[in-house]
Amino acid sequence: GMGLDIGLLARIKAKDGRNRLSIGIAVQDIPTAVKWNSGELETEEYLPYRYKAGCSMEPIPRLTVAFDVAGEQGAAFKELHFGMEHWIFPAKQTFPVSERNLAIRGGIAKQLSASERITFAGGLSVRWAAWQLDYAYLMDSGGLGDTRNRFSVSVRF
Repeated sequence: GMGLDIGLLARIKAKDGRNRLSIGIAVQDIPTAVKWNSGELETEEYLPYRYKAGCSMEPIPRLTVAFDVAGEQGAAFKELHFGMEHWIFPAKQTFPVSERNLAIRGGIAKQLSASERITFAGGLSVRWAAWQLDYAYLMDSGGLGDTRNRFSVSVRF
């Protein structure tokens, strides 16, 4: 099936021209239908749309602090997220082809339900010219058995 995501982002710049505060909202999966075919039965199911609202700020150069809330159709906000990211080296200090090149980040996510589930996350980013490699490690408060590793590669153009 196909779906549609829409969002808005506003950036408020400081007097020095840098983006100091960003505020955004997004709605995802409007409408998204998924067709299932098991060989014996074919069915179509509509996914509930999801929504998010959040903000981030850069209180000091190269440090970003972010907060958002997320929910889905038919329910109030279900999750809270908080995180921080720090790009270690100042602009063009180590690699002249990249403005920011090594980041470390951490955060937590809290489910707003009867459960006390909290997810902790940490990660790194390495940027070289237009390329970026990201790694994240996620651990639920249930224990070390419920962990995930995520990798991604991005190209900026």
